[in-house]
Amino acid sequence: MIAKPKDWETAQAYTGDRGPQMTPGGHICKIVALRQETSKNGNPMIVVAFDIDEGSELDDFYKTKLKDQQKQNKDSKWQGVIRFLLYGKDGGTNPYFKGFVKSLEESNAGYHWDWDERNPVGKKIGIVFREEEYMQETQIRSSVKAWQVRSVQAILDGVPVPPKKLLETHAAQPFDPKAGFVAVDDDELPF
Repeated sequence: MIAKPKDWETAQAYTGDRGPQMTPGGHICKIVALRQETSKNGNPMIVVAFDIDEGSELDDFYKTKLKDQQKQNKDSKWQGVIRFLLYGKDGGTNPYFKGFVKSLEESNAGYHWDWDERNPVGKKIGIVFREEEYMQETQIRSSVKAWQVRSVQAILDGVPVPPKKLLETHAAQPFDPKAGFVAVDDDELPF
């Protein structure tokens, strides 16, 4: 007889229906948190947590996703995140961070960036998403991730869907087990 799991009555069933899926292209978002952190290389950066806010089935996409994931793993993390280094390679302002600030100001009438991480919370921003490949064990998979920021008006005007970011591969041809070997007769083998 099969041993019944102790949480069988309350466990969530997975039936393949994953709900709405994030799509590449432009989306109107709201900022849910912003903070300064340090990158893996020790550089100061701004981390912006956001969610979708465009009056569609994708609204609150990351909030819903987190709640669903926490049913299986209470340590799940918020996935709607985009990061900007504060400084460029020359030590001056990182143009991508300045672009974020400009897009934030253009998207929220009367708002002016004041270096207080609490003030952008609840503000709107346009974010362009792209599909990106990644390797999981031996399979190439893909996901849709935040890529660049724009003003809300730019998103409403329409932004092109960015091309898919492909994994870099070293072999342009399919694997050939004979590649690199020279054919010789068995009589010529040195061993």
